[in-house]
Amino acid sequence: MIKRRITFTKILQLFLNNDSEFLSSLTNSEFYTFKPGKSNIRISITSLQNERKVDFVKTHIGLQILLTNIYAKKLERKRMPARKYYSLMGLYFFHELFHAKNQSVGNIDTITAYRKAGEAGELLVGIMDGNADREAVYWTKKLLGSRVTELQLVKLQSESLKDFPSKKGQTPLSIWRKNRRFVSSRFLWLAMDSGYWQKELSSARNYLLATWHESVEAGYADLVLTLFGENVRCLGVARLDSRERRLLDRVTYGSVDWKRKFRCLDLLLSDVIQRLHFG
Repeated sequence: MIKRRITFTKILQLFLNNDSEFLSSLTNSEFYTFKPGKSNIRISITSLQNERKVDFVKTHIGLQILLTNIYAKKLERKRMPARKYYSLMGLYFFHELFHAKNQSVGNIDTITAYRKAGEAGELLVGIMDGNADREAVYWTKKLLGSRVTELQLVKLQSESLKDFPSKKGQTPLSIWRKNRRFVSSRFLWLAMDSGYWQKELSSARNYLLATWHESVEAGYADLVLTLFGENVRCLGVARLDSRERRLLDRVTYGSVDWKRKFRCLDLLLSDVIQRLHFG
């Protein structure tokens, strides 16, 4: 499996040094001016300190991008086809790169500051996660080309969130955000697969955010689905009964049968899409 990590690093490095759109995005940031075929970007998958996922080392000859090896190790303990491994690693790399380079939230202290802001801060982190997820799909598709489709990547991305389940010791608000990211990601795949909001979701910059709030006394919750990206627009509201709300509230907890959980979740979310209304 280490061979796959080495091969992925080579594929990624070759892409980053020759894709004019990616190099332009670096040029427009704090880095040097990069040109296709004349750049020296090196990738290293290694151990990083202070919970960093991505780091940058600028030298007189170019740029070294460091990616934490934590997720690579997790994937390498599993059996999977090479294409799936490259897809998951690409999604992870570009997600974390976008956090650090474009959103300036690569530092754990910055994320902690958002979390200390309570529900509003966690919601903002969730919005940034949705944005980074969508960007990761766009760049991973460019990286792998015809070997994978955009829809396959969106589905795989939603499924990969099971690798980051809620755990004991995490704050209720952190679990609150994880549940909404998980459900939002699955909503995006179902909507694209079924042809909902085709015009809006044809843009690689648009994504969905689902949120819901408990009404313990009444026993139900109202789910709101919102389009984010090039513009922000409400796509509708759907009422959840107590059973449906409990499923969504616990969706990121560890499961011995993720296939069954995905089936139940997909059935519910497909039904919710049909029930969306504007009051």
